Order: sequence, then C-alpha cells, then structure tokens
Amino acid sequence: MIPNFFWKYIRTLKSNKSSIPSSVKWDDVVADNIENTSKLFANYFSSVYSCNNIPIMPQELPYTNYCQDHNLNSWVIFETEILDSFGSLNQASGAGPDSLPPIFLTSCLPVLIKSLHYLFNRSLSIGVFPHFWKKSYITPTFKSGDRSNVTNYRPISKLSIILKAFEAIITKKLSYLISKNISIHQHGFLSKHSIQTNLIFKNFLTKSVDKGYQVDTILRIFKKRLTKLIIHYCTIN
Repeated sequence: MIPNFFWKYIRTLKSNKSSIPSSVKWDDVVADNIENTSKLFANYFSSVYSCNNIPIMPQELPYTNYCQDHNLNSWVIFETEILDSFGSLNQASGAGPDSLPPIFLTSCLPVLIKSLHYLFNRSLSIGVFPHFWKKSYITPTFKSGDRSNVTNYRPISKLSIILKAFEAIITKKLSYLISKNISIHQHGFLSKHSIQTNLIFKNFLTKSVDKGYQVDTILRIFKKRLTKLIIHYCTIN
C-alpha cells in the first residue's frame, strides 16, 4: 500500500467522528444511546415536514409555444451528458441507499451507459420518477447553538449515485433555461454566484451611499433555513 493513501485514509476516519453528543434532547425527551438518538432525530425531522393535500394542477392548461418548447416530456438526455455527469462526481464518496458507490458505477459505465440512457429518457418521456430514487439517508448536521438540542441540526440527504447523476443533468438544463429570467443580483444557489459575489455587491452599495446616491434595498434574514417544509405532489408535464 502507498503510504500517502494509507495516512489519507486514517485522516478520513478521524475526521468522520460524530460531533453529536452522547445525550441529546428535544423538548422534554432525552435520548442517551444510538438507537434512541436516531429515533429522536427522525421524529424531529419528520415534524418539520407538512404533508398538506395540495390539489394537483389541472391537466387542461393553456398550451403556449413556450410550454411546447420547454416541456420536460420532450427533453432528450444524450449519452455524452451522462458520461460528463458521472465524471464530475466525487469518486471517493460513499454509496447511497442503492449501495452502489460512484467509483463502481463510473468503472462500469461503458456497460451501463445504454441502460442509463434509456432509463433517464424514459422517466422524462412518461413523467414518472422511480419511487426508489426518492429514498435517501439522512445525516444530522450541526448548525449553531446547543449541540445537545436536536433542533439545532439540519438534515443532509445522501442520495443514490444514479439519481445524483440524473439530477445534475436536469439541473444543468433547467439552469440554462431559467438563467435569463433570474436577476443578476441573485447570489444564492446560482452558478458563479456565492458569498463573495454578494460581498462585492455590498461593497458597491456602500460606495454608492458614500457618494450620496439613492440606494433602495431590502434585506431579509431568516432565523433558520428550512424550519418548515411542505411536501406536495406535482406532475411533470
């Protein structure tokens, strides 16, 4: 074994130590072992989801040229896009619920590419998302405050690798489609936009104020992101 790989693996093991205390709480409930801690986190994360019975949009909608041009059912995914998507994945990451690590799928991609190409395009054409792909592993990630309080953790989902590749392809297509309709001053969750670009914009505002220009801006700070999530069903059409 190459020494560098060995010590890199050891550092990985050390860095993966759980930061969750041996005892955690949620309101008046306390958990002090692995099983009860897992259940407590599961109960809390489930509580922030609301399965409201939101009616599905009617199928009989005005069909414009824009809808015809950008209907997901008419999208086509090419084999080159699948190859690029798998190539951009972190090969060292672990497997998701499907137990298939990215390094295995990437190595077998020449054999799997035809099947994945059919599967992805079939899903888009009929508007059906495989139920198994909706499953994920949840890892509690600490944000701030008291580490023993489960409300100070956020759920991070570990998806199946095939789904991540599919998701990356769709995200790229959607980003290209809607990018021209998004303000250039939007910094969150956009490619080539980040905290740094937001600070640059803030610097521009500060200089404008110093020069006596009229500056109108609205800043909205959320106490906690994703404190309440609403689940509803939609159709791809």
